[in-house]
Amino acid sequence: MVAGSATVFGIVMLENARIIDSAKPRSVTFDAYVFTEDTHPDTPAQALLHYYNANDLQFGDIQPYFIIAHVAQIPTNATLPHIADGLTAKNYIFAGDITLLIPAGAGVVPENHLYVQIAGAVTNRQGNQFSLSPEQYVGILPRQVTFPTRCEIRPSKRWGTTPPQPRTGSCVVVGGYLERVVRDEGLNVVRFEVDTSQLVFLGKSPMAPTSPQTPSPLNGNGKRSRFTYRESPCNKRPRLDDSDDSGSSPGSAGAAAATSSP
Repeated sequence: MVAGSATVFGIVMLENARIIDSAKPRSVTFDAYVFTEDTHPDTPAQALLHYYNANDLQFGDIQPYFIIAHVAQIPTNATLPHIADGLTAKNYIFAGDITLLIPAGAGVVPENHLYVQIAGAVTNRQGNQFSLSPEQYVGILPRQVTFPTRCEIRPSKRWGTTPPQPRTGSCVVVGGYLERVVRDEGLNVVRFEVDTSQLVFLGKSPMAPTSPQTPSPLNGNGKRSRFTYRESPCNKRPRLDDSDDSGSSPGSAGAAAATSSP
């Protein structure tokens, strides 16, 4: 396995917020519904996500949230205390650590594919498809685990007349939408399939290190910005839960953290 990373961005439906260890009340685990095509449509694609609850906010029932999370495949037959009662590791397509969480609002459309960014070495290429299996550590899992992915480069004006063709062994960063999860008959995840929209080839830096330099001052027009956070209407934040009248602390504008409802 080759070290790398896999990060997802987008809308998920979070539910069943729970604290696993009473000695760590800020450590919250969720079940998340992920919108994607699945080879087992009768079993909704779910993710097991962990979040460090820095601001003690409340979660209600199932709600949409925009998240950024580092993710990895859950090992087969894994036994984790975070798994919800009545479920097993096979019910989850991946596990992850949420690094950013923002309430999406009641009017958001949850049927949107997650955007995924993967960094790692190409393990195989056939035609316009190539595979990666980056290994990374996710706090909710006991060890480093992979995120097996097959990326497809479809004909597009983005690539011009000659689409990029990464070679086996080359290190790349891939961005695209998570379109499909392939699971075997036993519900074990075989791979994630991504429609590639960005591809960056990594290599050695051509520039030699230089001593730091003081940047030149910019010649602005001298006008003062009219925006201030104190006067911003964003400070009048909607409550995360209609049943929660406490709101959030004044200093928690921006990324939201949460605790489970009692």
